[in-house]
Amino acid sequence: MSAARVNAASRLVMLAERIAKLHAQAARDVLVARSRRALAEASADFERILRELTLAAQAPELRDNYRLLRLLWDEFRPAAQQPATPQGVRKLAERTEELAWIAQKGARMLHEQSRSRATDLVMSAGSARAAAQRLGKLHLQRGFGLAANAMAREIKLAEGEIVLAIAHARSAPETGEEMTASARMAEDQLTFLRQAVERLEVARERTTQLEHVAKSSDHIAETMDRIARHYETL
Repeated sequence: MSAARVNAASRLVMLAERIAKLHAQAARDVLVARSRRALAEASADFERILRELTLAAQAPELRDNYRLLRLLWDEFRPAAQQPATPQGVRKLAERTEELAWIAQKGARMLHEQSRSRATDLVMSAGSARAAAQRLGKLHLQRGFGLAANAMAREIKLAEGEIVLAIAHARSAPETGEEMTASARMAEDQLTFLRQAVERLEVARERTTQLEHVAKSSDHIAETMDRIARHYETL
């Protein structure tokens, strides 16, 4: 149960990044109908998990953290539902950082309360899950007046988190053959994402390459989500 709760808390970080990514996708006219549908689903998931974690929180500091997250979410959610304009993307980018940071703090607190090999592995896989959505978001937000240097640093950090977590999963005996094969697939998807970005740099088939960025980041996140769920059962 503790590993499942840690995983749920970690998923909030990914969902915050995912919502901002899907908002940017719509702004770039990438898979628009699919993006809007997925954004509604991600928002509903965030709401449900936040409610469950808030009700289950017993420690005062943890309760305060999720009360703050609720306040931030109540401001964030309407902003994410606004039309995807350049100004809206920039505003949501700022709010995403704060929302994801507080969500990550909650996951760390729950992890510390019930630390085990299973929760350690869940946190590692969860970091890649969130980083994959953050990486896709950053590439899709390019061109909206966001600081280029800061974005380059964040892109490098996100890629590093994914690489590290995949390596951790592949080396952990608890991962098993099936999930190890999934980790290799996530590694391949990161390669595909990088290739799409390289083509974007030379303005080749921009719409197609942006779709590849969006889909590859989703595939990585989905794969690491399956691995995190596997670790819950340890």
